[in-house]
Amino acid sequence: MCIRDRKICTQINSELTQKQKMVVLLRLVEYVNSDQKSSPEEMEFVSTVSETFNIDSQEFIRCLWFVTHPVDMLPDSNDFLIMSEKRIEDGKIHQIISEGLSGQVRILRVSSVNMYFLRYLGDDEVYVNGQPILKNRSYIFNSGSSVKSKKMSAVYYSDIVSQFMKDSAQATLEFAVNNVCYKFPGGKTGIHDISFREETGKLIGIMGASGAGKSTILSILNGSIPPTNGSVTINGIDIHRDKKKAEGVIGYISQDDLLMEDLTVFQNLFYNAQLCFDGYSKFRITKMVIEMLKSLGLFETRNMKVGSPLNKKISGGQRKRLNIALELIREPTVLFVDEPTSGLSSRDSENIMDLLKELTLKNKLVFVVIHQPSSDIFKMFDKLLILDTGGYPLFHGNPIDAVSYFKTETGQINSCLLYTSDAADE
Repeated sequence: MCIRDRKICTQINSELTQKQKMVVLLRLVEYVNSDQKSSPEEMEFVSTVSETFNIDSQEFIRCLWFVTHPVDMLPDSNDFLIMSEKRIEDGKIHQIISEGLSGQVRILRVSSVNMYFLRYLGDDEVYVNGQPILKNRSYIFNSGSSVKSKKMSAVYYSDIVSQFMKDSAQATLEFAVNNVCYKFPGGKTGIHDISFREETGKLIGIMGASGAGKSTILSILNGSIPPTNGSVTINGIDIHRDKKKAEGVIGYISQDDLLMEDLTVFQNLFYNAQLCFDGYSKFRITKMVIEMLKSLGLFETRNMKVGSPLNKKISGGQRKRLNIALELIREPTVLFVDEPTSGLSSRDSENIMDLLKELTLKNKLVFVVIHQPSSDIFKMFDKLLILDTGGYPLFHGNPIDAVSYFKTETGQINSCLLYTSDAADE
């Protein structure tokens, strides 16, 4: 590589995020391999770009394999997932059996930037988010995405991530809602016969019009009020009848914050942790609090007073994150969040939801009551529970399927075509 090329790479390196650098590198590998052949000079150039971009050498090697190797060659790495009709017996790679798929869909996980890339090696017409994809071209597979063909059922982003999550030794927890109904003291029915099952590693959205029973179902699911009929269980333990056994597993974050306005960000979290962990030393609690503040992006504001909602010292988004921290410090496995985006800007809303989505990747199950999410937030959910006025369940399933479901139910002519996550923009 000449000096001029190095200068260009160095300039690009200073202007791009690490995620953008990874996309540039992958496109560059595709370009030099476009005719299925690459010269030693071209590979040296690509390698130097990777070094300039500070990309891990092993991730660079996996990117090369991802782009250059044919369908009959399989990697021995748990950073790959193969979707195919035939089962693969050997190797560390993850697999999803996709009946009807001709050829192979490959997924590459780039752990350092938490990104997933997809390539299709075959002759079928395959769609990502409803758009036909080109054979032998790499695509970013973001949260909310889906891949399918006319012969193959849809595979969602959450299905892909859950396969990679199996690498962790964390146990899966099952949250089951069994024929739950609820009647108010006056006899009026607030929730009508709801049943579903979810496992950890999912972000569940609860939506509905005013009076649909969103707050009621949230209170039932988090154990605050018992159902009139039915049960809510965690790994078979009834959370209303055996509260002691379920203690510490469930966390709840209300819409209203519980912050003490005259205390700093650090003090709010520190004193809350002292109440939760009475037997811990101050040193241990301080270490926990600092780690939590860093993980939620609050460390720089740790010495600022919180202030009141009317006399703000920290931003609305920071207040929300601190409220989440108050509950997360206890490390609950199942988390219920009521209206986390209310009163926030669109950017702060996305940041908060991205934080909650990240928690699911740490093997937590998160339920969120939300009003009018943007299309980007809508795509983050793994499952959606929609209630109608009066507490009637309308839909429970993948949000990507929700639009086509309601189009079908209302008899709209293009209902069969709208199975993409982009339909959430409508």
